Amino acid sequence: MENILKEQMMRERLAEDIMVDKQLVVDLDRKRNQNREALGKLKKDKHLKNEKKAWIILDDMFIRLPKETIEKNIKSDQEKLDKEINSLRDSIRDRAVELGGMEYVNGEDNRKIEAFKLKGMSSKEINPYVSDHSKVWRI
Repeated sequence: MENILKEQMMRERLAEDIMVDKQLVVDLDRKRNQNREALGKLKKDKHLKNEKKAWIILDDMFIRLPKETIEKNIKSDQEKLDKEINSLRDSIRDRAVELGGMEYVNGEDNRKIEAFKLKGMSSKEINPYVSDHSKVWRI
């Protein structure tokens, strides 16, 4: 009985970790989209095109900085967000595999969970295998 309780607690912990990581991915993706919007605004806004500096909000302050500095900072933030999102997605995948490994169907191991280990390929990885490059979706 004690073993069953420990196993159930482990399942619950893994499921909770997966849900927390998924919410973190959503929050980070929202931040990434805001950064993308800010970059687009800096490049395309007709009022900012002729300006060398722009106003931004950092924490609770308005600061006027050169547009190049702002773009560089946003792009580096984007790279950090991308890495963190990818790391969280890998963690979710690993935890889902671990959680699935704990499940049994009719007293047998559930091996279908192995499909969660698959990772998507980037267009650079696909290109050598595709003859018609117009059909490759760009990432």
